[in-house]
Amino acid sequence: VEEYVKNSKKVRRHHEMLKSVTENKIRELLASQQHLRDIPFDVSTLLEEAELQISLIRGQSITVFVTREALPPFKIVIPQSGTTVRDLKRAIEKTYRANRQRAIGRTRNTYLPEDIRREAREGVDRTQISWRYIWRTYMLAYGSIRLTDDNQQLASYGIGNRDELRFVKRKRDKYAQH
Repeated sequence: VEEYVKNSKKVRRHHEMLKSVTENKIRELLASQQHLRDIPFDVSTLLEEAELQISLIRGQSITVFVTREALPPFKIVIPQSGTTVRDLKRAIEKTYRANRQRAIGRTRNTYLPEDIRREAREGVDRTQISWRYIWRTYMLAYGSIRLTDDNQQLASYGIGNRDELRFVKRKRDKYAQH
């Protein structure tokens, strides 16, 4: 058993060293490429974000900004053609999750007891967002146009590169039967 523990520690230390060297090389590579410099470094989403950034440079993707009442807008990169309102909603959820994970310094979805205790000491907010609740209560709007149909393509609403969308409260139909 002692030999196993000793070897496990050695393997874990070697793995951490390789991981550190790899992360440093990736950081250097991103920093050296002008168009990739603004990609936040996070191994779990790095490839996807790099692909989106490259497609943006090639003109295959667009950037939309989503504003929230008292919060700063955040940037969403989505494919230029064929993107539906549903695809945009999923991209918003994914971007929000990635930004939140970066903000609390956690890149993996680990909920180990020691992580939870450490985060509690540091005052990290682990509040979960119910996207189902968000989409039931709010909808996206482009100017005065409400994006009501999840299957509708964004192009049909006239949404293009660098346009701004915002969250608006859904109107309740008083006479709708539940």
